[in-house]
Amino acid sequence: MKKAVLLFSLSICIMFLYAQNEDAYSPPDKSTNKIYWGIETGIKTFNSQIPDYNFIREEAVYYFGYYDNYSEISLLTYLPFVSLKGEYRTLSDKLWLSAGINYSAMTSLMGKAGYSHDESDYLYLVLSQSENDTYYYRIEEIGENDHYIGIPIDFRYSPFIPRFFRLYFKLGFDLNFKVASKQSIVFYEAAMQEHEEAVLALFDQPNNFYSTGTLGIGFQLGKQNRPNFRIEADFPTFVLTPKAFGLMDHDFGGGGRISFVLPLKNSEK
Repeated sequence: MKKAVLLFSLSICIMFLYAQNEDAYSPPDKSTNKIYWGIETGIKTFNSQIPDYNFIREEAVYYFGYYDNYSEISLLTYLPFVSLKGEYRTLSDKLWLSAGINYSAMTSLMGKAGYSHDESDYLYLVLSQSENDTYYYRIEEIGENDHYIGIPIDFRYSPFIPRFFRLYFKLGFDLNFKVASKQSIVFYEAAMQEHEEAVLALFDQPNNFYSTGTLGIGFQLGKQNRPNFRIEADFPTFVLTPKAFGLMDHDFGGGGRISFVLPLKNSEK
């Protein structure tokens, strides 16, 4: 994996250096378009933690030597998105300011990951507790699906003169407003599914708003005043409102996106 990442990085550097040396003395086109529009899509994932839910139980047992019996609660969060944006270019086509509208669907899953054949594939939620006895629900998976409409605001800067291949850096912010949310539970025993509503009432509901800040790097392919294609890495992404979610908390993450950008009006050369 490390070799593949290294080879990919070296390839990008070689392409970049070649493109920057090619036409190095060509002056930028003075009749550049300043307004563009485009569509982009991508996916992000977040580092997640379980909030202070004292009703969740799980065991983690370690045996050192020839036998290892280990289990833990697994957390997974991913967020695909699609955006429609307008973009304004200034500073001799080196600074690109964009904003628009974004739709995203966040999926969060909580389960149990076992690393031995005799390890249970469920976690425990406390049903009731007394001085002598404790009763539990056995849960295979708890999920949450949240849908958001957002306002993305991005600042991209390419310090090099315009040419077909351009490297750029990004600072971006997303303001996201919840439009729908649903939590669900898969019980270990199907007969317990009738208790779903009561168990879900134990968990917090997500807030109506959350925001993120992102640093990124990418490259753009395409000439001035013509359609451009971008590939971009979003890392790191900082969640500015880490407690705004229901099933679990998120603090930072990362992802990637591709974009297709068109000038609002082509200039004739």
